[in-house]
Amino acid sequence: MGRDRDGEIKIISPPFIQTSVRYASMRQIHAALDHSHRGDFECAATLAAAACGMLPAIDSAALPASEALSARVETVAHWLAHGTILDRTGNSRREETIAIRTAEVRIAIHVAIKRFDAAFPEQKTPQMMSFKRAHRFCEEHAIGTKQTAGG
Repeated sequence: MGRDRDGEIKIISPPFIQTSVRYASMRQIHAALDHSHRGDFECAATLAAAACGMLPAIDSAALPASEALSARVETVAHWLAHGTILDRTGNSRREETIAIRTAEVRIAIHVAIKRFDAAFPEQKTPQMMSFKRAHRFCEEHAIGTKQTAGG
């Protein structure tokens, strides 16, 4: 940090940073969580997808069926990166708009956190632990509601 002529503190950015998969993916997940809380779903989903792309794939059996990276979540991530949607034959077509559901953003973040946990099991961050607790609470509440509604 330095001070300008008026005595104001100015932050001096370094010309580069040395980073790693661990720190870059962690920061992407944390930023995705922050954006999600603000309702910036495009940013949240893009950052979660970027973190997933950096981290090793996990066995989809580690995720509940509703959490497995669905074709819809992949479609949203692809559209956010390219502005196009892939059809069933693999051809892409430009789409000017897309609906991004809250659940899709949560799934993308949850999968990124699961991959991070698998790659770095000793690294637990308060942000990720808080998201997992809230996610688990929502699942339990939804399951309880379905059971109650079902009789």
